[in-house]
Amino acid sequence: MNDDYKMQSHEFIDNEKFGNHAIMFYEKPEDGLAIQYRYLHSGLMKGQHVVYFTSETPEFMKDEMVRFGIDVDLFQKNDTLHIFQISHKADSGVKDALEKLDEVMKIAQRYTKTYVRMTGRIVKDISANNGQRAELAVEQKLHEIMQHFNGSFLCSYHITKTNGDDEIEWMFNTIHAHSHVVYVPESGNGACFDATFMMK
Repeated sequence: MNDDYKMQSHEFIDNEKFGNHAIMFYEKPEDGLAIQYRYLHSGLMKGQHVVYFTSETPEFMKDEMVRFGIDVDLFQKNDTLHIFQISHKADSGVKDALEKLDEVMKIAQRYTKTYVRMTGRIVKDISANNGQRAELAVEQKLHEIMQHFNGSFLCSYHITKTNGDDEIEWMFNTIHAHSHVVYVPESGNGACFDATFMMK
């Protein structure tokens, strides 16, 4: 990644604003994880609560965070880092996904006396049309919630160069349900955008 791109993307991540609901598209998984964990670590260093929702075990996620330089033991001792394992149905539809979102936000609500940063995936598999529909419904509902929520949510999606028309349309509609877009291409020549500006 070039230095200009790092400065732009990381500056946005470090200075997350109230109510932000950002979406990150990345081509290299390692780059996506690096920015995702920076988003979490930046909040922890400011004394904010961080909530990570995952289908992986908390132990696995702790090891991953340590690998990216997060002092997991310290922040869990301070009760600011919270990792929750959530279950995913293989054939999750819109109704199941929205119920899972409600469950997730009830957990996050516990920490809103101070600012809270959140990340994670509600619908695990979005490769099929039913998964994309469910995830889009989640993003649209979450965007409504985040307008009045004391915190921010970073959503992350791995993209490839073989996107079909249906996936491109889904990406367009998903961007519309966010406040900001972070694009992390393999080349490193990317930036952060205001989602409303991109939709004009």
